[in-house]
Amino acid sequence: MKKLVVLFLFSATVSFAQSSVDDSRKDLVSNLSSTSDYSMFTNALNVSGLSQTIKSNGPFTLFAPTDKAFEKMNSSEDLMKTENKEKLTKLLSNHILTGKYTSKSIKEAIEQGKGKAEFKTLSGGTVVASLSDNAILLTDEAGNTSRVTMPDQNSENGIIHIIDTAGMAK
Repeated sequence: MKKLVVLFLFSATVSFAQSSVDDSRKDLVSNLSSTSDYSMFTNALNVSGLSQTIKSNGPFTLFAPTDKAFEKMNSSEDLMKTENKEKLTKLLSNHILTGKYTSKSIKEAIEQGKGKAEFKTLSGGTVVASLSDNAILLTDEAGNTSRVTMPDQNSENGIIHIIDTAGMAK
């Protein structure tokens, strides 16, 4: 039984090990670039041109997937091709909100919305926030759901919430 508990604790630690990107002296992109855990998402932001947008004044709220989450997406390599730049930009824009939304403010909006809160993304889409076991869940217009695994990573021009799934909306 002891071995089982130790194994469970070890696997839980490994699966949730993510690098913090909480540095209010850096902009959103610089914070994400400070660790290799988010290199695929950072590269996608650069390819799409959105990195320049979110380096600006802001504030912005960024829902950033880890590389492991990004790798789960079947079409991630195709999206990085030049001919798919428009599609990539739209997809990534669904991970960005104008304004700074902390986990506390998102949870308050969920409470005021009686269990759900809608937020407009940079692309004009909608993401619906709800709670599950006190964790924030984000559901895009296509019904895909992401869980915030590491909230409130502060940046100079906004806030980053790490999520477990890439590819919010179409």
